[in-house]
Amino acid sequence: YSIGCMMYETLSGQVPFLASDQMLMKLHVEMEPTPIPVLRKDLKEFPKRLLAIVDKCLLKDPTKRYQYVRDLQSDIE
Repeated sequence: YSIGCMMYETLSGQVPFLASDQMLMKLHVEMEPTPIPVLRKDLKEFPKRLLAIVDKCLLKDPTKRYQYVRDLQSDIE
C-alpha cells in the first residue's frame, strides 16, 4: 500500500489524502483517492496500465494488492 501511495504522489504531485492525523487514517481505510488523471489534466494521457498498477497497490483489501514485489516489478516492466 505504501508503495502505491508513493507512486500516486510521484505521478499526481500530491499525496492520496490530506487531513489531520485521526481523519487521515479514516480516509486511507474508507475512501478512494482522486483519480490521477483528474489531478493532472495538464497531461494528455497517462498509460492505462500504469494507472491500473497504482490502483492495485492502493486497493483497500490487502489480499487483492500485490503480494510480492516481483509481481509488481513484472507488471511495471
